[in-house]
Amino acid sequence: MPLPLTITEAGLAKIVNNAGQALGPVEIVSLGLTDTPFTLAPTLTALPGEFKRLNTVSGLVTGPSTLHIVAADSSADVYSYCGLALYLSDGTLFAVYGQPTDIAGKSAVSETWIALDIALSAGQAASITFGNTNFVDPPASETVLGLVQLATLAEAQAGTDAQDVITPATARGAVVAWLQGQGGQGSGINADLLDGQQGAWYADIVSRLGFLPLAASAYSAADVLAKLLTVDGPASGVDADLLDGKQGAWYAPIDSAALTGTPTAPTPAAGDSSGKLANTAFVAAAMTAFAGLFTASLGTNGFLKIPVSATEVFMIQWGQVAFTDVPAGTPGFQGTASFDEAFPTACLLPPWLGTQTLAGNTNNWNASVTGFSASGFEFQVQEWASATNPGTLTYFAIGH
Repeated sequence: MPLPLTITEAGLAKIVNNAGQALGPVEIVSLGLTDTPFTLAPTLTALPGEFKRLNTVSGLVTGPSTLHIVAADSSADVYSYCGLALYLSDGTLFAVYGQPTDIAGKSAVSETWIALDIALSAGQAASITFGNTNFVDPPASETVLGLVQLATLAEAQAGTDAQDVITPATARGAVVAWLQGQGGQGSGINADLLDGQQGAWYADIVSRLGFLPLAASAYSAADVLAKLLTVDGPASGVDADLLDGKQGAWYAPIDSAALTGTPTAPTPAAGDSSGKLANTAFVAAAMTAFAGLFTASLGTNGFLKIPVSATEVFMIQWGQVAFTDVPAGTPGFQGTASFDEAFPTACLLPPWLGTQTLAGNTNNWNASVTGFSASGFEFQVQEWASATNPGTLTYFAIGH
């Protein structure tokens, strides 16, 4: 129940002057308690019978003409009180209230909180401050955080209470009850509509669609497939018969395909030995790489190296060897010849001696190989004529 505090003349004089102009600000700092009944009067300057003064006072301006004040006592004192008063920082008695019976009491183990709301003339609340604003629980409003009272479901459904607050549960109950009272065709509530139409609009589906829907039982997946097969094949017009707009016969078969035109294929990586198609680019690259494996020196004296593995080559050597005068008879001329390039490992067979020329003599002489190695060979030339002449031998050798 609200307590109608009386603002004293001395307290009012602190916030307005005789011309009605606002003064201040003033600061409310304490609250006095009395257990002695007294007569309320605006002329009071002290609280009769005051036995305790609380300095833990907090407050908040909750509107242009409203103050909310809270005082606390956490001591172990035991008392009851029937009157109270508010004091300013300079000791002035600002407001007072009393009644013949007790307002409230306090036990030794309890903590007392006293909450007051004071109504002033418009604008006067701004002239009052509080020394301690660390604790205050004012009534909540649209602009002030504070305590609220929860509305019952009946109050929420009535929708006339502008003070009490509804919870999600009471809000749901109130909204559901309201919707149930408003639902039905003609209510204008969109929840009654499907795509903007009342349920009755969908009663005659056939006329709305403009055609007779097919029976699902007669159009299973197997039924649809059977019907498609009746129009399957070239010239059926069914796109499922086409691949990129072509009938199946347009494409060559995978087995023994007879391709025409200029078909192309991706070029395999160099050295690929799989079953992929070898196009002309792959073959040309392979031939170039193969040709690069051969090493040759092409001349009257020369060689040709043919790789047979990663570490070995097959090698052919040829050339001509000149020799000086050959004495008649045995043993004749004995000489050595070096290959144009030594065989990496060995000469496999004695070099073959081909065309032989001897100045001044074409018939009465011969040449033979008497020894050979990887780097060359030894030979002997015999002549049966009486003259001595120089000559030339042609040789051919193989090795690795």
